[in-house]
Amino acid sequence: MTEFTEYEKAVVGLYLRRLKYEKDVTLNELTFAEGHPLLQLTVKVVRLPSNTESGETLWFSGTVGSGSLKANGHEHQFVGIYDSDSFELTELVASAYHYSRAVSELDYGHTFPLSERMTLSRCGYAAALVLDPGLYRPFEGLRLEGLGITTSFFSIVPIRAEELKLKHEKGLLALMDVWDQEKRDILAVHAAKPS
Repeated sequence: MTEFTEYEKAVVGLYLRRLKYEKDVTLNELTFAEGHPLLQLTVKVVRLPSNTESGETLWFSGTVGSGSLKANGHEHQFVGIYDSDSFELTELVASAYHYSRAVSELDYGHTFPLSERMTLSRCGYAAALVLDPGLYRPFEGLRLEGLGITTSFFSIVPIRAEELKLKHEKGLLALMDVWDQEKRDILAVHAAKPS
C-alpha cells in the first residue's frame, strides 16, 4: 500500500471535495525516465469517473505529487477531465508533472511534446497545452495553501499539430479564438480505449 504525505492527502481531499466524489479512489504511481537518474521520477496520480448532470461519464485524472516537495515551497499539480476512459490520458496528466519537475517548469500557456510511443500521437495529437484549471467547472479558482506549501493547479489539454503551429505562430489567444469559433469540446479526446 502506498504511503501518502500530509500534503498529498490534502491534494486528494481537495479533488474529492471539488468533484463531490464519495467512493473509493484509484491511486496510481507512474514512473517516467526509468534508468535516467537525473530525470527519473515516480508521479502519484488519482484517476476516477465523474458523472455529469446529464448522466454522461467523464474521467478525471489529477496529480498528487511525487513523495518529495520542491525546496521553494511552491508546487504545481495538473488535472484533466476527458470523455475517454483511456488510461493514456492519466499518463498524459502525470507526464505534465514529470515534465514540470524534471525537464522544465510548466506554467499557463506552455506546451510540452507528446512521446511518439503514446497512442495519442498516432491519433493526431502532437503536444499538450497547459491552461487554467477553471477550464473544468469544478476547478474554478482552485488553489491550495497550507502545510507551508502554496500549490498552483493547471489543466492539461492535448492538442493537434495544426493547433500547436497556430499557437506558436499567432499566440495562445488566437488558438482560443479558433476554439471558440469551432466550438471545440476540450473534454472530447479521441484516444484509444484501454486494452
